[in-house]
Amino acid sequence: YAEAKAELGTITQDDLDRSINKLRDRVGMPHMTMGVANDPNFEFASLNPVIQEIRRERKVELACEGFRRDDIFRWAAADELIVGKIPVGAKIAQFQTFKFEDYLPEAAPDLSRQEKFDERVAALEADANGYVKIFKSTLNGGTEGFKFKVNRDYLLPIPPDQLTINPKMKQNPGWN
Repeated sequence: YAEAKAELGTITQDDLDRSINKLRDRVGMPHMTMGVANDPNFEFASLNPVIQEIRRERKVELACEGFRRDDIFRWAAADELIVGKIPVGAKIAQFQTFKFEDYLPEAAPDLSRQEKFDERVAALEADANGYVKIFKSTLNGGTEGFKFKVNRDYLLPIPPDQLTINPKMKQNPGWN
């Protein structure tokens, strides 16, 4: 609701109070206001600060819910937020010191489980800052970041069986 109103340029403080600020009240956060953006590190430099704050709020509120990619594509922002970025994993040091017995003290020690885990950790590679290279094998050794074709990748390919069912339907551009 708030995002749509902001995109239309008709959002008011009352709209924020009836939507986003109800979420913020639930966890004791300060209210969002029309005049002040709370996050100085905007992802979208050219957008209205209210829209940016609403997008940031959605990112935080729906973290780990599986909506982020869809939002980025809906905003046509993938080429700005994803292209050339290299995602990182956790710090590798966290895995090197992990011991199952520290977290499962009541369970009998399972050395084979710990050994298998340690073998997997030993196979991990870290970047210069100690973060796990999570895409090392798919992105040219993890050095280039995500690839994204603006004229193709905002639309997903239509499954071939759907094209067979409806021969009048054409495949999305770039997916032939």
